[in-house]
Parts: sequence; C-alpha cells; structure tokens
Amino acid sequence: MAEMTKEERAQYKKDWEERLKRLAAENPEFGAKLNRYRIRLDKKYPNGKKNKNAFESTEEADDYLEEIMETDPYWTGMPSDERGRLLQQADPTREADFNDGVSTARGSLERNAQVLGFTLAPEQLDALATQAYREEWDENDMRIHLRPLADAALGASDDNSGFTGNLGAAAAQLSDWAALNGIALDQTSADQMLASVAFEDKTMDQVKQELRNTYMIGAYPAWADQIRAGIDISTLANPYRDVAQRMLGRPNIQMNDPIMQQLMQVQGADGQFAARPLWEAEKYIRGLDEWQYTDDAAETYASATKAVGAMFGFG
Repeated sequence: MAEMTKEERAQYKKDWEERLKRLAAENPEFGAKLNRYRIRLDKKYPNGKKNKNAFESTEEADDYLEEIMETDPYWTGMPSDERGRLLQQADPTREADFNDGVSTARGSLERNAQVLGFTLAPEQLDALATQAYREEWDENDMRIHLRPLADAALGASDDNSGFTGNLGAAAAQLSDWAALNGIALDQTSADQMLASVAFEDKTMDQVKQELRNTYMIGAYPAWADQIRAGIDISTLANPYRDVAQRMLGRPNIQMNDPIMQQLMQVQGADGQFAARPLWEAEKYIRGLDEWQYTDDAAETYASATKAVGAMFGFG
C-alpha cells in the first residue's frame, strides 16, 4: 500500500473543502464523522504535534470514508435519490445542475402559493425549494408542505382580507354568506374552513351545510328540517323580513337583528320551538313599543277610527 503523497493529501483536502464540507453541514452527527475524516487528512495538528491517526494512504482514506457512508444511519436512512441530489449539491462540477433543479422547484412552489392566494417569504421559498428538489416532491407534496404556511398566514390576519387566489375567493364568499345569514364566525373557525376549501379538503357547499347544521339550527330550531335540507335561513326569512321592514319602517333589517328570531318562531309550554305563522308575526310586531311610533301604526289606528266612525254614521 503506497504512502499518500503530499499532492494526494492536498487533493483530498481540496475535495473536503469543495464537497464533503457541505455534506457535513447537513446533519450534526454525520458532520462530526466527516470532520474526523478531515482531521485525519492532516499529518500534524494545528499546534504542530504529529497526528498519529493521519491517513497513511489514499486507500485508507477511501475505506474510512466509505465506511462512514455505508454505516451512518442518517446517510443510509435517506432515499437513494435524495442522497444523489445531496452529492450533486456538494459537487462543484454538478452544482449548476442542482441549482437548476432547485430553481424549477421554486417556480412550482411559487405557482402553487399564488393559486392558493398567499405569498412566501424569500427565505421560506429558498428552504422549501431546496427540500423539494432533494426529496423529489410532486404537486401533492408541495401542497402538503405549503399547508402550515397558509395556516400561519391566515392566523396572522385579523379579518382574512387581502388574500388572492383560492383563499381570497373563499374568504369573500364565506364572509358575504355568513353576514347574509347572521352568522358571526370566530377567527379560528373561519381560518380552518378557508384552508379546507382552498386546499380542496371540502367544497364551499359542504362548509356552508356544516354551518347550517350548527349555527343556523341552533338559532332557529323551528326551521331545522328546512335548514338540514340546505335552505339558508336568510331565504326562509324573506317574507318575515318583508313584513318587519314594512311595519317597522326599517328598510334593511339583517338576520343578526334579534327581532328575526322572535318573528320566525315561538317557544311552546313544552319548550319546543314552532314556526310562527305570518299573521301571528304581524300580531307580534303590533305588540312592540317600537311599532307604536311608526307610520304603519298611525295608519292602522286611523283606519280603525274611521271604521268605528262609519259604524256610528260618522264620516
């Protein structure tokens, strides 16, 4: 076995600096083993003392490195394709190919984030793109890894405004629909629902039905059958709202107005709720103090007075 020459030792050190040093940075324990390999390339320690463990030949150095690569659990536990791409990254002669692959992955990640409707910070994008290329992510893998970042973006927003793409469309639709039906969603629930729709775990129709079955039925138990059938409470409320707006002189009564629950249902002695007929809803409104000061009340009283007068021959 020939002794390692000065030139060979210098070449092995150069290979360390240009390639193996990068691999050493990937994992602490794996890196420690590669660093011990590097130390054995020096015939002397920095303090000038002889390194008794220095490699005597290139064969000894190669065998030592091969043993590390074949026995280290971090390295051997990695898929072979990923090992190949790490070696590609670490090899100066192949680094350009690695960078091209990362650039392609970066573009795919950016497009996916754009479709979903949020922006990745440059450092997030760089880290994800490198990981994506090393591990050969497909589109589904990218969406899986983008999910927690989308969740974080939603959590950082107070009202889920400012999003584009799938998240923006879902946020606008859910917000408008919830407001129309008098549903006040807490931020956490809204975030979870928007992410589910944007990542296609659920459709918006499924999310709406879940809200009907919880919020709407909870507020309007008398209308549970219709709500379970997929009819919005705002639709069911239209005739009642028309009556209330006309009789109270209020042109834009919303579903979150407490009067809507009172008009649309009545609780019996047994505690069960039943839908209130429209004629009874009108009667209920006439019993409100608010109604006494409306034009409808004035017209009603005037008509009643005229009718009474006519009965006695007046007017």
